Amino acid sequence: IGDLQKTFAKARDGPDALVTGGLFSLLRHPNYTGEMLLWTSSVVTAFVTAVATGTVATAGGWLVLSVLGAVGINFVLLQASTGLEKKQKEKYGAETSPSKDAYGAWTKNVWSGPVLPQKS
Repeated sequence: IGDLQKTFAKARDGPDALVTGGLFSLLRHPNYTGEMLLWTSSVVTAFVTAVATGTVATAGGWLVLSVLGAVGINFVLLQASTGLEKKQKEKYGAETSPSKDAYGAWTKNVWSGPVLPQKS
């Protein structure tokens, strides 16, 4: 949904427009955050199911692989959202950017979702 909203907004307002409506009014990176929630909830569901059915011992190897997979994909998604956060700051938050004020208000009021700590 986020990609569709961004596509329509950029088609309407121009390819360099800052998109702050729809899902982007709630999260700065709704696709990455949604993917992280999906992968994490999948692992949690696997554990709950294994405990509820008494199959933790027999499914243990699969559960470990599920955790490793979720950790790996979440790390990749964290890197992607952190990189996008940096690119958006450079593009929309620059002193010369016409979107500087809108970007500042957006980043102040809207959660980025999970990101890695910024290097100084």
